[in-house]
Amino acid sequence: MKNKASLLQAIDLHWTDSQIIVLINPRALSQKGKTDTMVGFMKKHTALTLCVGFLSLIPLAVFSAASPEGTQTVAGLGAEITCQGFAQNETISVRILPPLGAALPLTGTADAQGTLVLHVSGEDTQMAGSYAVQTDGKGSCTSFLVLPDALDQRESSIETDRDAVAADGVDAARITVILRDRYLNPLGNRPVQLISGRTEDQIRALTAQTGSEGQQTFSFTTLKPGTAALRAIDLLSGKPLDAPVSITVGEEWGRGGTGDPSFASDTRSGGWDNAWNQGVAVPVGEYRGRTLYGQLTNTFDVVDHFRMEIEGGKTSVPIRQDTTFRVVAEDRSGRTVEDYAGTIRFSSTDPKAILPFGTRQFTLKDLGVKTFTLGLRFNTGGEQTLAVEDTPGNVQGSATVTVTGGGTTPDTSRITVTEPIEGTTVNASVVNLRGIAPPLVNLLVTGGKEIARGDSDETGNFQIAVTLNTTVTGATLQIEEASGKYKSNPLHLLIDLVGPRINAVEFSPLQPAEGQTTQITVKGEAGSAPVTMTLEGASYTLNETPSQPGTYTASFTAPVKAATYQPLVTATDRLGNKTEMLSSLTVKPKTPPTIKNLTAEAKMNAVALKWEQVAKDEADTYRVYVGDKADNFTYSLDTDASVSAATVAGLKQATTYYFAITAIKNGTESAEKSNIASATVLGLKLAVIPGDTSLMLRWSSMKKSTPLSAYLLEYGVEADNLTEKRMINGDAESYTLRDLINGVTYSLRLTPITVPGEVLKDLAATAEGTPNGAGFHPVAGSGTQIDIPLPPMPPASAVPPPGMPPATWAFLVAGAAGLVFLLIRRQRRMTLHVTSAFLQDMQRRYQL
Repeated sequence: MKNKASLLQAIDLHWTDSQIIVLINPRALSQKGKTDTMVGFMKKHTALTLCVGFLSLIPLAVFSAASPEGTQTVAGLGAEITCQGFAQNETISVRILPPLGAALPLTGTADAQGTLVLHVSGEDTQMAGSYAVQTDGKGSCTSFLVLPDALDQRESSIETDRDAVAADGVDAARITVILRDRYLNPLGNRPVQLISGRTEDQIRALTAQTGSEGQQTFSFTTLKPGTAALRAIDLLSGKPLDAPVSITVGEEWGRGGTGDPSFASDTRSGGWDNAWNQGVAVPVGEYRGRTLYGQLTNTFDVVDHFRMEIEGGKTSVPIRQDTTFRVVAEDRSGRTVEDYAGTIRFSSTDPKAILPFGTRQFTLKDLGVKTFTLGLRFNTGGEQTLAVEDTPGNVQGSATVTVTGGGTTPDTSRITVTEPIEGTTVNASVVNLRGIAPPLVNLLVTGGKEIARGDSDETGNFQIAVTLNTTVTGATLQIEEASGKYKSNPLHLLIDLVGPRINAVEFSPLQPAEGQTTQITVKGEAGSAPVTMTLEGASYTLNETPSQPGTYTASFTAPVKAATYQPLVTATDRLGNKTEMLSSLTVKPKTPPTIKNLTAEAKMNAVALKWEQVAKDEADTYRVYVGDKADNFTYSLDTDASVSAATVAGLKQATTYYFAITAIKNGTESAEKSNIASATVLGLKLAVIPGDTSLMLRWSSMKKSTPLSAYLLEYGVEADNLTEKRMINGDAESYTLRDLINGVTYSLRLTPITVPGEVLKDLAATAEGTPNGAGFHPVAGSGTQIDIPLPPMPPASAVPPPGMPPATWAFLVAGAAGLVFLLIRRQRRMTLHVTSAFLQDMQRRYQL
């Protein structure tokens, strides 16, 4: 049974969301007896034998499995990173980014296939979590996931929010079990059993297993007074935690009872109530050999400052000796802020001091106190100050110590810096210091990004390259002989790596045409020189406008090909710092010239246009814009070729139209239209105004364009059968038709007749009108019904035979013949009348 227990201690299981990992602790199997026990145990458990036998074939240091992050390993075992996609024999530099803390640099050389396997030490993989890998080349490296190590019974702990409850079965204490490995990584997804030494106590699990923080919570109640001892067991490994927790059970504790007599003689006298009222802490468990206290009330405020403690409370430390110190987060009353979880960073008045690098994170398990073992080394004698602050810079703290063993004050006259001189502004991250020092001595330069080292030659001359901290705008450099015997005076330098500002880049015109002269305007920092623009391989220098400092202009010719270009604007300051900005320039195709001297001539139902033709290589066709207003062209027409005239037909008579012309070349139209020309189409425009049994007719005059002798007015009730005609004087512009029937629609046609007698049917105008007066309106079925008494019907013998009598037929024939004669005679008289009027008018015109 003892050997089986040893076997269980040698095997540990890790649960994740998708797999179970079995770990074998080789240290637990170092003894031969334990190994034999494992062999015998596996003979009885075939499934476990297969699993462990397979795992034993894999070296524990490289135990890994595929995962979404790349590979998996266990905390403290190290990892392997496979890099590929690099050039042959290329030197590869990678940065390992742990879940927390500074990046870890690694370098190596790729093989002939461009691959490389890098080994990460176990010391660098003690923190569980995802580790990302960054490269400085085109290839890639696999990331990896570090799983927690096996359960560590000493690093795990049990905590409770109360160390005393009432024995009523209701008053409950909240117990938290925290599982950790030996590197303090939380163990999640593991079930824990909390047991009591008394059968009357009731323990209820509030969570099924440990969470991401390694915590599983329980509730404790009981009806039995006394002391309950609670222990926790990890069910996967079967290991109990080293530190138990005790809870005192009283009849009225936690509810205002008399208290426990054990509090009578100490600061917590008065029992649970006094402890509650005074806000003191009471022991509730152990963690790493330290007593854990349950806080009944908040006995600390928010963090106000940091207190620095040098090892042993020392006020002096030897020079160049590693020293342990700790940082305590305190509120303004000096109480430790146990829940502080901020990030801190360090600085020192000793520029050569070795401090914890980067930022460091407080965690909740630090309980407000973070210790840095051998984390401080002063390299300069005298009084030195170690300072700490949180990353926002709101909370600070410091400690001043005397560094002993530094010797006498260094001689500052023996080391002189000749280049650069005091106050020089540099624009590079590396500066070369030149000067004179004692011959053949080792030199240290402080004040840069890191300590630079060099030496002087036999003549005392030296040249040392110093890397500057470019995140700030200045640096104070000092050269010191390695033993501290000689030191130069401080050298103050200004750092300027930022190029001049470029606020805006503008072009005029905004979108020039091919080959068009264009102006560029750059607005930026005054005093920049030179400011240039590079476009299609050509460089242009911009000049600063004297009246507008910071404004630079230049003219250039736009490219001869229509496209979108990206000119590069570069501004350089006096130190040589450059700022580059890509702009965008859209070049449009070259537009044809604007058409000039457009004229319009009215025609019958059309207008003839003429313009000044441009060169044939500048226009393929022309576009005619037509509209009824000078500022509203409703439609357009394109010519078939490059011409200088066109006729627009199908226009309304007596209507004024407006025209404009543009040229078109390769689908590109003139930027501007020609001058606007207008013309009124020849013809009549007849308007009808209804009246009472009449229609008033009005029309536009044609006297200016065509001499007329008369107008022929035709009208009727049917559009295709105008039965009535009237002759109207050629000078008239209106006429009234009378004796018409109201409510009847009449169709009208007015045709002009020239002086020679030509009837201009093409210029005839038509219209319709309906008289709307109050006179007679014919209505179907109108009239009044009158009842007339009828005489008695004659006998049948007295009724005449059916049909019209012969005498009636004779009378009707004679009447019809007379009517025809009268109509013929009336028509002849009207014709003679029209002819006579025409001849009289002609005679009158020619006599004049």
